[in-house]
Amino acid sequence: MTALLSHAPRNATRLEAGQWNRVSLEHFAVGDRLMVRHADIVPVGGTLAGNAELDESTLTGESHLCTHEGGATARSGAINAGPTFEMIASATAAHSTFAGIVRMVEMTQRDCSPAVRLATPGGLSPAHS
Repeated sequence: MTALLSHAPRNATRLEAGQWNRVSLEHFAVGDRLMVRHADIVPVGGTLAGNAELDESTLTGESHLCTHEGGATARSGAINAGPTFEMIASATAAHSTFAGIVRMVEMTQRDCSPAVRLATPGGLSPAHS
């Protein structure tokens, strides 16, 4: 869980009154225009304003990079493996793909008995490992 949370985006760059400003994720709203620089984590789900090359391995487990065209959806938690791109937020941080993954892991850890966590490498339930 610690490794997962260390990957969580905490802030991103949003267009405000014609200027790009770094802001905390809890201040994002649907419809905000965001800039995602090379190696940044996509902070919230949204629609790409142009092409983007994304590393979605934290979301899918696939090791190859994915190229998406403008108008496609970018999911939170993916890493920008290409040049800077812009996107329009279609979800808040609380309702993002990445937040959903964190909630599922937390629920699995909470619902798993202490004995199973001790007996299972990594502390994951056998049904979820």
